[in-house]
Amino acid sequence: MRSMSHAAGRILPLRLHHGTLNAVILPTVLGFNEGVRAAAYARIRQAMGLPDDVDLAVEIERMNKKIGLPGLLSAMGLATDLINGMVSHPMSDLANRTNPGRSAPRSMWVCFARPCDANRRRPEYLATLMMEG
Repeated sequence: MRSMSHAAGRILPLRLHHGTLNAVILPTVLGFNEGVRAAAYARIRQAMGLPDDVDLAVEIERMNKKIGLPGLLSAMGLATDLINGMVSHPMSDLANRTNPGRSAPRSMWVCFARPCDANRRRPEYLATLMMEG
C-alpha cells in the first residue's frame, strides 16, 4: 500500500496527500492480501470489535466514506491512463518488500486500477485478474 502511495504521490501536478492515498488504496490491498493473511485479519477484526465474517475491505471503505475521504483515486485526479507510468515504481520501492502477497507488475496494475475505476471495485474483478498473473 505504501509503495503504491509513493508511486501516486510522485505525480507532481496532482500533489496527492500520502495519508489519503493510503486510506483509499487500503481496501484494495486488504483484498489482495486476504488469502495469505487470514490469521492477521482475524486479529484486526477482533481489535476493531467486528464479527468474524466482516469483509475488512468493505469496512474500511465504509469508514473512509464516513469521514469524508474520496472513494476512488480518480476522485483525487488519478486517471487510469496514468497507471502504466506508476506500476514500475512500487516494484522497486522498499515498502513493497514487506507485502505478504506476490507483487508482480500485472498484480500491481490491477491494484492501481481497482481504486481508480468504480467498475473494477468488485471483488470478482480483482480475483479474476490476479489469477491471470
